[in-house]
Amino acid sequence: MNNWPGHSLVGPEGSHAFWLLVQHTSDYLFQSQCLELLERAIANQEASIIDFAYLKDRVSVYGGKKQIYGTQLNEDFTFYPIEDEEHVNERRLAIGLPSIEEYLEVVKEIYKNKNQTTALAKVFFQHELDICLTSSLLIW
Repeated sequence: MNNWPGHSLVGPEGSHAFWLLVQHTSDYLFQSQCLELLERAIANQEASIIDFAYLKDRVSVYGGKKQIYGTQLNEDFTFYPIEDEEHVNERRLAIGLPSIEEYLEVVKEIYKNKNQTTALAKVFFQHELDICLTSSLLIW
């Protein structure tokens, strides 16, 4: 693959759908390669900066590095280590993400609601939470 499927090729929804596949694969090398393509697409305004933030953090965490935007949490609602944590909210707000405190509140609320349903909720948490938070829509 040479380019990220950007907005002009597949539309914003198509680009985001491809990001979801990349974000949730267990193939770290593929994610790393796609991150480079996504970064170029961002420079050309062909993809979502929020999608980039989530993938950047995922690749960093999987690679044993600190995350930049604070998008990756453990199941116990603790964040994986964050680079320059003191300024994470500035970075988040600059790209349109809510503060880390608001984000954590939303995650806890979503998870609380899921616990009231079935074991399927845990699967949802693992695989679909990024969809809800990234689009800022609470689909529940």
